[in-house]
Amino acid sequence: LFIASYFFTRKIFFTSSAFNSLKKAKNVASNYAKIEKEYHDSTIVRLLGKIFSIRNKNNDNTFKATIYSRANAMLKYGREWKPDIVYCHEVATLGVGAKLKNELGCKLIYDAHEIYDDLANATPVQTNTYKNMHFKYLKYVDHFITVNPRVLSYYTENYPEISECTVMPNTVFPDLTDKYDNRLHIKAGLSADTKIILYQGGFGKHRGLEKLIDASKDFPDNWRLVMMGWGNLK
Repeated sequence: LFIASYFFTRKIFFTSSAFNSLKKAKNVASNYAKIEKEYHDSTIVRLLGKIFSIRNKNNDNTFKATIYSRANAMLKYGREWKPDIVYCHEVATLGVGAKLKNELGCKLIYDAHEIYDDLANATPVQTNTYKNMHFKYLKYVDHFITVNPRVLSYYTENYPEISECTVMPNTVFPDLTDKYDNRLHIKAGLSADTKIILYQGGFGKHRGLEKLIDASKDFPDNWRLVMMGWGNLK
């Protein structure tokens, strides 16, 4: 059972232990659609969104209702599919994984992509919610994965219950047999021989994006900065 956070990828993947089953993989899209439909049809989320968008600029109550609604949807299908392993991406899915482990006896893997307790663009309510999730559910994790040694040090120092852990940098081994078709150069309006430094992620404060843009003025003539993402600094 693979769960990915709604905040970043907005994708939720579920499979069974038969990873090589084409039929199972084919059902991923329809299963995800069911969960999304259940979330969007949630009366409490729509109602809180209307009420608190007027009274609360940060929409903290809507944030909590969103987590609650999606967690219930994930739990429903997780109980139905009875996975052998639950692999949780991002903190908002951790509670679902812990509950499924307690109910079904499955193994739980938690992949923390960053330090959610201290996100630069999160509200105090959001970071406190994430901290509470960690304090409550990290003790159920069988294996902890994160992106670099410093992030791992933060988690192990603040949550000593973490034991089995792996650092998995956000890198891939390129398939050198798959020839690049210049799609990024074409989309950015650049010649094929131009070197690209790519920023891919959220356009938000406290990410050093302004400094990156200023530094790009000193790039060599055949280098360009391409920024791909979304956010309030777009």
